[in-house]
Amino acid sequence: MSIGGNPATPGNVPLGDTVDEVLYNGNECDKVILDGTVVWERNYALTGTATYSPTTKKVTYSVSIGDLDTWSYQAVKTGGDTGEIAVSSGTTATSGVLGASEDGTWTVTFKGFKSGVEKATATATVTVATPFIEISSVVELTPAAPPTLAVGTMVGVVVAIDEQERNDDEDDDCYTLAAFFEDFDTCTFGSKTSGTLPYLNHPTAYWYYTRTYSGGNLRTTIWNGVGGTGKCIGQNNPNLEHTATMDGVTYKIRFRQILNSSVPSGLSLDVSASNVNQVTSSTRDAYHSFLSASYMQAFWRAGDSRNHSYIEAYIYSVS
Repeated sequence: MSIGGNPATPGNVPLGDTVDEVLYNGNECDKVILDGTVVWERNYALTGTATYSPTTKKVTYSVSIGDLDTWSYQAVKTGGDTGEIAVSSGTTATSGVLGASEDGTWTVTFKGFKSGVEKATATATVTVATPFIEISSVVELTPAAPPTLAVGTMVGVVVAIDEQERNDDEDDDCYTLAAFFEDFDTCTFGSKTSGTLPYLNHPTAYWYYTRTYSGGNLRTTIWNGVGGTGKCIGQNNPNLEHTATMDGVTYKIRFRQILNSSVPSGLSLDVSASNVNQVTSSTRDAYHSFLSASYMQAFWRAGDSRNHSYIEAYIYSVS
């Protein structure tokens, strides 16, 4: 209840009742003094809490200030003092990120203000404990073995190239290039380097085989059947075999012509360049031998001409 008024209205306050507010000339009073004795004093309710989060490593300060309009807090511990920090609005405040040097129990003093005048205080404690991970032992893990390439997996492409001068039935310039798309530790062909194959989009090569010269003529060993007129497309020797190793596994690699109807994933012809065409049933040339048009072939025809026949290298066995 409240007493007073303007003008004041006399009256009695029944015993046991609580006076929450006293007005004098329309203004709130903090105290009532009779004959030098304080007979009533206004109670400004202020409570405060402080909570530490090990996740954010911050302390959140919260208050309930009732009729007060601003507040402050000050946290103190042995060897640490935040100083008094004023909060002009809201009922929460957050510290910065705290480190191990701020660990310990802090005593927090909250102050509440009315029109800039301190009216109430409250205290709380908060414990700051920086989280840490203790490593009691270290065990070396054995890495899992990498997956083994499956039988039948494409690992590369060989291109057999029949190169002819115009109107000349010479057969010296028949050769092969090869790109292998697995990072083998060892191979019985080529060298560990990158390279590309003509007119073919393919995965990145880790091993590459290029043509070599002997006695002024081109020679090759990667593919049996290259080197004579009509043979540059490859004799498709099913027993031709090379060996590669990777991560302790031995792979036998064999070869097969690529059919247009079953081109392995990751491969495609690029015949966008001028004078380059895919071989079809109507492709004719007196000095080249072509496979059936059902096989993947590209024909470059400008001055000298070249037929390119593409051969898949695949995993034949694993040991």
